[in-house]
Amino acid sequence: MLQLALKEQDFQTAAQIRDARRALDDTDPTAKLRTELQHALDTQDFSRACALRDRIDQLTMMLFAERAKPKFPIGLVVRHKLLGYRMILFGVDYRCRTARGGHSFFSSGLNERGDDQPWYHAAVDERDKTAGDNIVYVAEDECCPAAEGTLVQHPITRIMFKGIYETTTCPGLTCYIPCGRDEEAYEDYP
Repeated sequence: MLQLALKEQDFQTAAQIRDARRALDDTDPTAKLRTELQHALDTQDFSRACALRDRIDQLTMMLFAERAKPKFPIGLVVRHKLLGYRMILFGVDYRCRTARGGHSFFSSGLNERGDDQPWYHAAVDERDKTAGDNIVYVAEDECCPAAEGTLVQHPITRIMFKGIYETTTCPGLTCYIPCGRDEEAYEDYP
């Protein structure tokens, strides 16, 4: 787009595009590294290009992991914000892992962050959802912690969990203890 503006000698538009790019680069910590990478490729300094590529990948993963850090621990009982059903979280992905449109049944439109947020595998309480599958894939934006003492009736609670944490571990919440984990696992949970 910038080159098209320059070709047509639309210098005002070209300046606006350049300024917008600079502003975007100021917010992107990998922008300078990408510029260095392009220079390394142009000068055929491939060993430096490989090192820069790896550094960009590492930085990008760190930024993404921080942005998509799950808010809820495995074993927490939550409610769906719109549909209200009780669920127990038993798995998490840092972003949506289903094919485009494949999760629309579980998405109510409350997920402001879209696919780039944690998505949880959850077992829905059998008393709340009678039709369809009682295992859902739900966006973090669509979940809120259920009140303390809220239990979930689902076979998965007997298979993947070995009990419920004491209220001192998860004050005000209901957290099941995943098999193979100790109570200290959630000491840093907010």
